[in-house]
This record gives sequence, structure tokens and C-alpha cells, in this order.
Amino acid sequence: MTRHLLIGLMLILGLASSLSAAPLGTRTVLDNGATLLVAERPGLPMVVLSMVLKTGAAVDPQAKQGLANLTAALLTRGTKSYSTQALAEELDFLGTSLSVDAGNDATTISLTTLTKNLDRSFALLAEVILSPSFPQDEFERIRKEIEGRLHSNEEDPGWVAGKAFRQHLYPQHPYGRLISGQTETLARITPDDIKQFHATYYRPNNAIIAVAGEITQDRTGSLLASHFADWKAADLPDFSWPDPPEREAQRVNLDKEVTQANIRIGHSGIARSHPDYYAVLIMNHILGGGGLARDSWTASGKSKAMPTPSAVISRLASIQGLSRLPYKPRMRAPGRPLRKPWPSFGTSGKKGQPKKKSRRQKPIS
Repeated sequence: MTRHLLIGLMLILGLASSLSAAPLGTRTVLDNGATLLVAERPGLPMVVLSMVLKTGAAVDPQAKQGLANLTAALLTRGTKSYSTQALAEELDFLGTSLSVDAGNDATTISLTTLTKNLDRSFALLAEVILSPSFPQDEFERIRKEIEGRLHSNEEDPGWVAGKAFRQHLYPQHPYGRLISGQTETLARITPDDIKQFHATYYRPNNAIIAVAGEITQDRTGSLLASHFADWKAADLPDFSWPDPPEREAQRVNLDKEVTQANIRIGHSGIARSHPDYYAVLIMNHILGGGGLARDSWTASGKSKAMPTPSAVISRLASIQGLSRLPYKPRMRAPGRPLRKPWPSFGTSGKKGQPKKKSRRQKPIS
């Protein structure tokens, strides 16, 4: 993770000087239906590719939640030509990173490689997308790993509160479900379900391919034509997003044997197509949603970091997102303590159990 962030930062810093002079990029629709975006940025010998499939966990059958996520997790666990270990060793030898992640709205395949290894890296990318083998032993292992994480998460009050928040805000809606699925729904998924999901949705006419770095439009087209010649378009199932139900304010308490309270407060967010979307996104960063800390000033004139909400807008999705403001007992308004938490729902500590005092809970003065 850190390595990917450093590489991305190097790419941004190394090319910032020429960014204003160069066009943002080019957009092309390929013969197989894929949308190709290319940003030529010479100067740093590397290329970053992001392929977005416009299908995620939202299309999972209700009885088989977790199907999209399990499919994504298995893509790099063996192909027709490579075992799991052999694929990992080849990527490591090339210094190439390759990952697949499923979300609610989309599945993202990310590739970062050195320019000199483009051909071999694209060959591995094509192998993963076109020829995954979904071996039975890996299927069972990954499914058990996901089930284990679910059991472990149930002991995390914050995770439990977040899960309950989504379920109550979006009942009978894809956003109210877990991307990873539930233990009982994972048990119903078979390798045939995985293969069918892959054959249905991993199609070029369902893909947006963005490429940036030391690579040209012609070179990108040549690599795709060479390695993805057998990737054919196909009809995609119709899918329409249900409208989120209108919700009245409510408070839900979940009693857990824990010492710290976790509270979630929020409501449906605005649509991504809303004219104020980017203004709200900036507001989110100002309030701390981007991991930024504001400064407050003490009476002595010294700057003191002010704790901020961990996130205000957690997701602004293609239709309506999730807006939440977690309450943390140690948060303070400048100059005085926060007096009373807003009505909300979440997990609470054991009744009658005193809380330990903390120096961090002193008001900023």
C-alpha cells in the first residue's frame, strides 16, 4: 500500500511541471466497446493503468451477497498458465503491482509497472482478466478468509455500528448490504456462480480503461490489440438502481459489552450529478473528511491541532450516497467542550461502567 502511494506521488511530482502545458488526455472508444483514456506523461519511466468495470456488489443476488467481491478476490489466484504462486513471483520479478477490488458500484483492476516491462505486464493483465482458472482450493480458502474477517468484525463496535447504520438508512437497497456478503450468503456461492459472474460482467463494453505515464496513445492501442484480441463484447443484463426509501429520523441502540461508545449520525447524500457535488466534496475536506487537521489557537497564541471528524461524507455515489458524521467523545469545539452528543444510533458500552478519564478529553483553552 505504502509503495503504491509513493509511486503515485512520484508520478504526480515528476510530471507536475509539464501538466499545465499538456492536454489532460485523449478519449477513444475501441472496436470491442471499451472506453480508453490515455494521458501521455513522459519523464518518469512508469505507467499506471486503472480498468473500471461498471459492475459491483450492487448486482449480487440477494441470496448470494458477496459474489462480486469473491470473484474479484479470485482473479489473481491462478490462471490457465499460472498458479497463484507463479503469478505472484512473475509480478514480483517485474516489479509490477496488480490488484482487483470490488465496490458497490464498480470493480477496479489496477496495474502499475515500469515502462520497460509494459509488454510482459500487459500479458499478465490479460491473463488475469481473460483466463482466470478459479481453482477449487483457492475458492474455499478465500471464502473462509472472508468469513473469518466477518466473524472478527462482529467484535468491533465501530464496524457493527457502521453496518447497522447502512442497513437502517438503506433497507432493501444495495447500499444497505455488505460488499463482502454475509456468512450465510457466502455459503450459497459456488465456483460455477463465480465463473458465470465473470463471463457475464467482465466484458470490454462494460469497461473504462485509463492509462497514464510514459506511454503513447499508439503504444497503448498496440498493447491492447496484441494482448486483448480475444476479449469480445457481449450483452449485459439490465440493471436499474432502486430509489432509496424516504426515511424519518430514528434512533437505534445496540448494546455491546464494550467500554467505548461508537455513534453514527447521518442521512442520504446528494447525487453525484448534483451541481453542488464538488462544493460538498471540498466542504468534506475542510471539515476533516480528507484526513486534514485544522488548527485552533489557544489564549497564549500557540497553535494546537484540533481533532476533527474522521469523515463527513463517506460516500457520494452515482445515485445517492451516504453522509455520516461519527461522534467521538474527545472532539471539542474551539474553546469549550462539546456538551451533548446529537441523537443518533450506535453501540454503547456496558451500562453502569465508569469511563476512564483521559488527558485528551480536556477542552481546548
